[in-house]
Amino acid sequence: MLDYTKLPGCVEGMKLYIEKGVEPGSFLSAVLMNDLVHSFAYADDDNIKVLKQYAEFLYWELPMSAWGSKEAVKLWIDHQGLEGQNRDYPKRSEQGKESQVVEYGA
Repeated sequence: MLDYTKLPGCVEGMKLYIEKGVEPGSFLSAVLMNDLVHSFAYADDDNIKVLKQYAEFLYWELPMSAWGSKEAVKLWIDHQGLEGQNRDYPKRSEQGKESQVVEYGA
């Protein structure tokens, strides 16, 4: 189970995204897509100060297939987050191409 206490903010939006595949707002979308420039552009004053903690949360807590690129986020949403995990879900390659979807299966 994910430890949402490590998340510095936007807990409800992140929970809905991870658990049900609900599309997050602009800031969380940019963070999840690994889009640094837009993460800063959409962040409020509080979230700008804790962007490093968001990165740590993504890296240590989230499934790799849930973040890292626009395509990964779209697939996560399309497959309804963790609720859709029992279906065939594309996994990212473990060969250094983290944002490229290359295989299917559990």
